[in-house]
Amino acid sequence: MNIQEIKEKYQALKNTTKPIYYYQVIDYTKNIEKYFQDALFYYKELNVWHIYFEKENLIFKEELKQFIIGYNDVSLEKQIIDELFKRKYSISCAESCTGGMIISRLIGVSGASNVINESYVTYSIEAKMRILGVDKETIDNYTVTSIEVADEMVKGLKKISNSDVCISVTGFAGSGNIKQDTDGLCYFGILTNDKLYHQQIQVSGNRNECRYAQSTYILWKTLNNLRSE
Repeated sequence: MNIQEIKEKYQALKNTTKPIYYYQVIDYTKNIEKYFQDALFYYKELNVWHIYFEKENLIFKEELKQFIIGYNDVSLEKQIIDELFKRKYSISCAESCTGGMIISRLIGVSGASNVINESYVTYSIEAKMRILGVDKETIDNYTVTSIEVADEMVKGLKKISNSDVCISVTGFAGSGNIKQDTDGLCYFGILTNDKLYHQQIQVSGNRNECRYAQSTYILWKTLNNLRSE
């Protein structure tokens, strides 16, 4: 079956009395396919595995829990909104290469207005400096796409928004028909209260696929950071 046929099969099974268990898992662990042997069917889209089981899978509920970004119809975005609401936290984003996709995905969840504060698409160097207070010397020394700039972006966002959770990202989406080594490379920072987490990742796909995969990974890390408090 192709991906569309699998999706249609899942919808058909949902309408029966027979339960089906659907997990969405970030593609971040090696040889994760070995856990799919009892699956009805599965596929990967960008950096996410979609796996369907006839019975509830305890390995996914327990051993691989941190890699699960969705379960049945509970999305990654809804889980983040729920975790923020439970803690009475606010969230803000400062995005460059993702172009607002992170905050847009969160806004798509009902109840997002309870937790979303303010966000910015600081795409240009000038905007990063003017809005977020990124130091020109940092950009000159490390380039605008660097972990150092991501750190200054998220710290600047915290200063102007005072949100409990702040996210920054800078990097590269896709370059078009001519592939570049930097395609999909990004640097992000997550500041939860005063605790900073930052990382470099690289995803694959066309321009918009890279943006979506980057935002998925960053949202997954945000969820794990909230849960580990």
